[in-house]
Amino acid sequence: MTSARPATCATGTTAPRRRSSTTSARSLRTRPVVDQASGIVMHVLGCDARAAFGVPRPLSQTGNRKLAAVAAAPVETQGRGLARDLVPPPR
Repeated sequence: MTSARPATCATGTTAPRRRSSTTSARSLRTRPVVDQASGIVMHVLGCDARAAFGVPRPLSQTGNRKLAAVAAAPVETQGRGLARDLVPPPR
């Protein structure tokens, strides 16, 4: 009986595991919500896509919530109140 070993790259490092079909399916379902939220953030803050995608990520991490759940809020409210929540008041 042989044990399954992870694939090794030419550099000698272990190849990353493939995503399970469940994880891939979940990503395909939630990606549009994250993309819509990024578009709303881009519009409200006037930033590029990379910066907009970075807005919900720390909220997801600090709140221990899935990124799609955090991204759903501005999509559901169509961005109303987002500027108030994200833009710091002038000094």
